[in-house]
Amino acid sequence: MKVLFAVLALCGYSSAQEASFYTIPATSSTEQPIAVSDGSEIVHIFYEVDNTIFHLGFDTAADSVVFPAHELTMTRYWCGSPFIQLETAAVLSDGTWICVVSGLTNSVPQSFCGGLIEGFGAQQIQQIEFDYEQDGWELKDLRIVERPGGGYFVSGTRHNGYDLGQDLFVYPCPPALQYMTGHWITAFPYMLENDTLELLVAIEDSGVVRQSVPLDCWPCEAQFTFWDVTLPEWRKTGLLLTRERSVLALSSSTVLFLNMNGGLDSLSNNLIDCCPTHWFNDRWATHPDFGIAYLYHDFWARNILHRVSLSGRLSPDYGTVGWSANAAMSVHFTPSGQLLISYADWPSTNIGLAVVPWDAPLNTHNSSPQIPTDISLSTYPNPFNSSVRIDYDLPRASDVQLSIYNILGEEVTTLFDGHAIAGTHTLSWSPNAASGVYFIKLEAATFVKTQKLLYIR
Repeated sequence: MKVLFAVLALCGYSSAQEASFYTIPATSSTEQPIAVSDGSEIVHIFYEVDNTIFHLGFDTAADSVVFPAHELTMTRYWCGSPFIQLETAAVLSDGTWICVVSGLTNSVPQSFCGGLIEGFGAQQIQQIEFDYEQDGWELKDLRIVERPGGGYFVSGTRHNGYDLGQDLFVYPCPPALQYMTGHWITAFPYMLENDTLELLVAIEDSGVVRQSVPLDCWPCEAQFTFWDVTLPEWRKTGLLLTRERSVLALSSSTVLFLNMNGGLDSLSNNLIDCCPTHWFNDRWATHPDFGIAYLYHDFWARNILHRVSLSGRLSPDYGTVGWSANAAMSVHFTPSGQLLISYADWPSTNIGLAVVPWDAPLNTHNSSPQIPTDISLSTYPNPFNSSVRIDYDLPRASDVQLSIYNILGEEVTTLFDGHAIAGTHTLSWSPNAASGVYFIKLEAATFVKTQKLLYIR
């Protein structure tokens, strides 16, 4: 089912392209759907159900499924784990699609696996296991960049779970790539026309590094550019390499323009209502001809889209893109600059898909939120191995205490203790504790609710 959403004369627009919304039936309740396209009307959608990855094709012009959901097979010894995570996906210019997954292979001691599946159309062609041996290193923040003339790279970070920072991960690993260990980082990959891999890396308490690796020579050294800038939120930073080879950086409500010699061209800190530091489930997409798009889940359980242009200006038509209160979501660009936003349309088994032209207005971010009718408590994911999101609804303002207890009934931490207004509230817990069973307890007025959590490091 397709819904068109258009607003005229909004924020100075006299006309606007339409954002289209689709409802796509899935096999069962889905987690983390990802929608990608090579610019054609066929959208490839990947999603996870009960630690199994599914793939379907959807025609946006016909508003219909062109090939039904089918399971992608993975060799069991490779990711023979009860915990599989869909990380990212892409469609290359030749129509080849790539789906990247990771998984927990062993709890004690921790070890993780990672790999990808390639295919064309409805057909799976091959699977590739990432070659890394270190126990306890978990892949995060994975992104795919296409190589001119054929091929691709997958970049991301590896975290060992023991507060020792992260490594920069690239598959396949090119010559002269130097890993940055011992720091907390987030990375964005780009390819230049001269077959040079560019990695833009935001580093905790340090700044931004640009690492240029020519792929047509060996041995050769990587070239580095470093910007000594303070990022308000290095974990939540988007980095875009423009056509002019400058860098547009967005971190919290700050926009930075970084020039080639390591200098700072300009700094804007006036993005009002933009990018709160407490957002959840944040997702990023970048395009050298349009800018940075980012999607997050706010305290009012809305999925908020922001767009920052190449000039560093916040689009005045940011807004909500979905109606599901607990939707896991993703955002990806098409080559023509459309944004594909997919989300799990809970509590139904459907997948929501929004196709948003870059300049399409959406309903306002500041619209009044719905007030819940009942007190409730929910968590996602559960079991979890990094952090868990905790949502609770209040039909009226109340004093609230939200605490975590271990299996012995001992209090581990109190996440909130104070007065909360009516509405939906969201917190997260990233435990620094042993694996095991924990309990979350919500006390609001005379209401008491306890829920079990399973933490697996």
